[in-house]
Amino acid sequence: MKFYITAASLFAASFFSAQSIKFEELPMSEILAKAGREGKPVFLDAYASWCGPCKMMERNVFVKKEVADFYNENFINAHLDMEKGEGREIARKYQVYSYPTYLFLNANGEVLYRGGGYLEPDDFISLGRRVANPLVKEGNAKERFEKGEKDPEFLKSAVQLFAATDPEFAKKVSERYFANKKDRQLSREELSMLLSYIRSTNDANYKYFFENKAEITKLLPEEVYRQFNEQILISDALAKAINTSDGSINAGVYLKEIAGKVPADEAEAGLARYEMNFYLTSGNFEKFEETALAFFKDGNGFDPADLVQPAMLISEHSNDARSLKTASAWLEKSVMSRETVQNTYALAKIYLKTGKKQEARMFAERALQLAESGNLDTNPVKELLNEL
Repeated sequence: MKFYITAASLFAASFFSAQSIKFEELPMSEILAKAGREGKPVFLDAYASWCGPCKMMERNVFVKKEVADFYNENFINAHLDMEKGEGREIARKYQVYSYPTYLFLNANGEVLYRGGGYLEPDDFISLGRRVANPLVKEGNAKERFEKGEKDPEFLKSAVQLFAATDPEFAKKVSERYFANKKDRQLSREELSMLLSYIRSTNDANYKYFFENKAEITKLLPEEVYRQFNEQILISDALAKAINTSDGSINAGVYLKEIAGKVPADEAEAGLARYEMNFYLTSGNFEKFEETALAFFKDGNGFDPADLVQPAMLISEHSNDARSLKTASAWLEKSVMSRETVQNTYALAKIYLKTGKKQEARMFAERALQLAESGNLDTNPVKELLNEL
C-alpha cells in the first residue's frame, strides 16, 4: 500500500507540474538563442522574492492549464529574480522598477511589449494574445505604417496594440484610419477609437467627429455628443490662455476665447476646475480653498461624489470655521446620497477637527465596516479611531 501511495503522489506531482508554465532554467543568452531557433518571442517574468503579487501569480495563475497551454505554445518562457545574479543586469537594461514586470522580447532581446502587476488568468492570457498578434511578433508595425499602409484591419489592430504603450503613435494610426474610411456607418469599436484620440479641434479626427454627427449620435446620445464637443472647445480655450512658464491661466484670455462657443456656466466651470487643479498641484491650498468654495457653493446641483475630494482637502489644510462648515455640508450630502469608505471617513475626519467627537466616531466606525466588507485597506480608518 505504501508503494502505491508514493507512486500516486509522484504521478500527481508530475501531472500538476506539467500544467504550469514551463520556465527555462538557462542563461538569458541561451533563452534568446532558443527563441531565434523556434521562431517564438520570449516571455520574461521579472520578479522579486519578497513580492506578494509575484507569489500570487505563481500560485494562482501560472499553474492554470489554459494559461500554461497558451504560454508554452506561443513563447519561450523565463523567470528571473531581478535582485539576484543575472537578474540585476536585466533589471538595469530594461528599466524594471516594479514587480512583477512582464517583458516580451524578440530573439535580439528587443522589447516587443511589456506589462505588469497581478492579473487574473483571463487577463494574463489576453496580454499574451496581444503579443502573439503578428504585428507584435514581426515587430514591423511602425515600419509598415511609415511606408503608408492603409489596410483598415491593420490600422485597427495597430491602434489597439499601441494604445497603452505608445498613445501618440496610436493617435496617428487612428487618424489615418478615419481619413481613409469609405463608408459612413460606424461600429461601437470605431466610435471608441475615434473619441479616444480627439484632444483638440485641430486634431484630424475632430473634423470627422464634427462632420459625422448624424452617424455618431446613432450610437451616442445627443447630450453626450454635445458635452464631449464642449469639453474639446473648453480645452482649446484653456490651451490658448495657459502661461507655459508656470501653468497659470489668464482668465480674461480664456473667457474671451470661449465666449459664445459653450454656455456661460459650462465655460466658468471649465475655468474653475482648471484653477483648482493648478492650485492643488502647485501647493497653493489657500487659493484652492477660495476657488472651490466659490465654485461648489452649497453643493447643490453637483454630483455628490465630486464633493468629496475638495471637502477632504479643505478639512486637511484649512482652519477657517466657515470653510469647514461648508465642507462638512458637502460631505453630508455625499453620504446621504450613497455611503462609501471615502465619504464616511472624510466626514469623520472633519467632525473630529470641528470637535464633534461622537459623530466622528459614528462615521469612522461606519467607514471601517464598509472597508472591511469591501476588502479594502482599513489602516487609515483604524488610525482615526485610535485618535477618538
